[in-house]
Amino acid sequence: MVCRAVAQFLLEKPLFQMGCGILLGLIVPVVARLAGNNDPNENQISHVFGQDSICVAMDFPGWVEVATVMFFFAGLLHSYAMIKVYQHCKSEWKAESSKRCLLAFVAFEILCVNCFWMVGLFSPVLDHSVGQVFAHTIPFIVFQFFFFFWVIFLMAFVPPKDVSKIRAVAWYCISLGYVTLQLFQLGMIFYTLALLAQPGVETSGPNRFKGPLATEHAALQALEPISLFGRLTCLCLHPFRLPRLENPKVPQADAVTDFKTEEA
Repeated sequence: MVCRAVAQFLLEKPLFQMGCGILLGLIVPVVARLAGNNDPNENQISHVFGQDSICVAMDFPGWVEVATVMFFFAGLLHSYAMIKVYQHCKSEWKAESSKRCLLAFVAFEILCVNCFWMVGLFSPVLDHSVGQVFAHTIPFIVFQFFFFFWVIFLMAFVPPKDVSKIRAVAWYCISLGYVTLQLFQLGMIFYTLALLAQPGVETSGPNRFKGPLATEHAALQALEPISLFGRLTCLCLHPFRLPRLENPKVPQADAVTDFKTEEA
């Protein structure tokens, strides 16, 4: 009975499903980080974006294969949830042009979220080259843009309903804080990649490239878990719920009518 209630709750709460997808994708990076059995200095990402980056330990062989599979299934879970939100909004919206724009947006978001598993195809541990770092980072950037645009979409078109004004305002504040923080993080990532792309950059030896997040701005690495928490809170606390499908009532035949029919 409990399992059925939990399953019913998850099916009715697609945004909560997306929160579960975030947790699914975090399992391997967090466990690898806690295990700490790999030297982060061997990972080029630790020099570009800092050793406190959550993916530093995950990039090593043995971890990255499992993480790639988890990211793939998390992307499918996100996609399923977004399709449910799309179907609901499509039934609510009237203008056909708006529905077409909604379809294009959701298709774009599904494409973005299902690119994240590709980080496992490019190892910054086995290859320290600049091109490898870019190839490894681009799916991560696309993944960040996916959540950035999705939360903005929720704020604009899927407002909290049937909740207290305090909860609705709190959700908007958390969402706005997350969007602002995510925008700042993306700016830092692009700034770091711009420095990395300069001619003559070395990825090994005494003059090895060190990104700003690995040197003078290392304290800003603390913003990554804060951003993750804000993203998770935004999705899990949104009150959006799909209408429950009630079982259609089967009309029962009238006993008197049946009796007369048999006599005839």
